[in-house]
Amino acid sequence: MYVLKQIAKFIGWLSGSLAGIAAILTVCGYLITISNLNLLGLDLSILEYNPEFYLRKGGNFVFYIVNTAGEKILLPIIFVLVPLSVVLSLFLSVIKRSPLYNYINKIRERCTSYSTYA
Repeated sequence: MYVLKQIAKFIGWLSGSLAGIAAILTVCGYLITISNLNLLGLDLSILEYNPEFYLRKGGNFVFYIVNTAGEKILLPIIFVLVPLSVVLSLFLSVIKRSPLYNYINKIRERCTSYSTYA
């Protein structure tokens, strides 16, 4: 009985989420269509579209925005951060093997031990 209750909750959550996403995409599609028609000097009352058209337009808009953000913003960040992190990790591994690192750790341990007694 508990499993069926959890499945019903999951299906309810999933249908609510999909309805919300569809509503957001439909609103985006409607706004895009209105702005496009206003740019062309037309009125929406001339043309009648079904809600599926708005949903498709909104989906295309969101896909275009995500695709553009991925190409123009995320891809360059990845190409900069990945080599930088590799170089930094190699640099830190070399530093941790040096005798100076061990000496600095000993000094830091002494300082923290003195500060706990004070």
